[in-house]
Amino acid sequence: MVQVRPAAVAGLFYPIEPPRLRQHLTDYLATAQERPGLRPKALIAPHAAYIYSAPIAAHAYVLLRPWRTEIRRVVLLGPVHHVWVDGLALPGVDAFVTPLGQVALDRDAMAELARLPGVQTLPAAHAREHSLEVHLPFLQTALPDFRLVPLAVGGADAEQVVPLLLARDGSTVLHASAVAVETAASTATANAGPHSLAAGPIRSAREAIPHSGRASHSRQPSTGIDDPVV
Repeated sequence: MVQVRPAAVAGLFYPIEPPRLRQHLTDYLATAQERPGLRPKALIAPHAAYIYSAPIAAHAYVLLRPWRTEIRRVVLLGPVHHVWVDGLALPGVDAFVTPLGQVALDRDAMAELARLPGVQTLPAAHAREHSLEVHLPFLQTALPDFRLVPLAVGGADAEQVVPLLLARDGSTVLHASAVAVETAASTATANAGPHSLAAGPIRSAREAIPHSGRASHSRQPSTGIDDPVV
């Protein structure tokens, strides 16, 4: 039997009604700035409620559009807000669920990561965690066929996080929480707010990820925040 992690913050952080959620995502992505020719190695996007974060997150996810048929795996990292983790935690399920349907997890990749130091399986760390969940509808909209590797980040340092993001050749990291996209995809979100228990390790890991191709880190003229491209 397939074990799933149900949506915990649908109706709170983002719309629970599928048609309304799809329309919101379509609108956010339609107004986001594209960068033709730029293949991101890492993306940074916020993980707050959509009313605050979605217009900014869309600037990250729209960059996947040219590569949407090539991305097959998404490694998503998010800082814990409810249950402390000594290191990083896998969810111990087969799929995550949102109002847009199920997101299959990459069980083989998770089994590989589970052998690394500092990685454990802790469903409780994922049960109420929003820092990962809010990115799933964006990923479901942006990518037609991918598998997810979700990691809740607690007491981990950059030396533990970076190998997870770069464990496979050709990976791209989306940091929202943080996302690593492999020709295959991944993500992590770093919320700078004081309520976030583990944003520091993800921010530190971002600095250690090597730039690839046409790297950029500038200011978005429309928002005044850092551009989500590494």
